Amino acid sequence: MVRCTGRIGHGPAEDMHQGLLLVTLPDGREHAASLVWSTTPSPWDEDILTRAD
Repeated sequence: MVRCTGRIGHGPAEDMHQGLLLVTLPDGREHAASLVWSTTPSPWDEDILTRAD
């Protein structure tokens, strides 16, 4: 389950978002994480995508 909690109030506030990720494993344990992302391209995007290949 992923739930967007909305703008996080730093960086370019109109484009920085935070979400909470909750994962339930097959054995019933739960793990949670906080994710932060932006939809505005950054100068590092091409380098990051190149390394991901």
